[in-house]
Amino acid sequence: MSTRNKKGFTLIELLVTIAIIAILAAVGTVVYSSTQKSARISKRLQDLNALKTAVELYKSTTGQYPLQAGSFQCMRLVSGLAPAYMPTIPEDPLTGDTYCYQYYSEDGNNYKVRTSPNITSAEMTSNEFKQQPGLIDPEKDGTPDCNIDTTSTNITGWAVYSGSLGCAY
Repeated sequence: MSTRNKKGFTLIELLVTIAIIAILAAVGTVVYSSTQKSARISKRLQDLNALKTAVELYKSTTGQYPLQAGSFQCMRLVSGLAPAYMPTIPEDPLTGDTYCYQYYSEDGNNYKVRTSPNITSAEMTSNEFKQQPGLIDPEKDGTPDCNIDTTSTNITGWAVYSGSLGCAY
């Protein structure tokens, strides 16, 4: 009888090792993806608050909010904000300049800054929007205090606004 040294791995050992590596890679990808999404949400919330501060500073200097009548416009197109009131106008963290934060002020007395509904509704569910009640756009429900109907399933963005009319835009 010959006795040979067996060197190497069996097929079963290799398959088990590959399966373990694949499972760990899948778990790592899911964790990484959810972390990235959370970071983008946090960035949007910070951006909205920074834009609100810039618009309020503009009003304290000029006596009114920047005018943008007719429809919502990208914040980067609103004249007078950058660089005087903030160094640069932020862009959506997911898409850069493809989608932008939007601004509207019919008369300079009230304003609304919102996330782009196209990108945020594609990335988040209605329930995820509701988790940030201070920034929910109540889908034009027009209530004076901007309270949201929490039974709604059609919330598509966050907004910051001034006055009691801000939520009615």
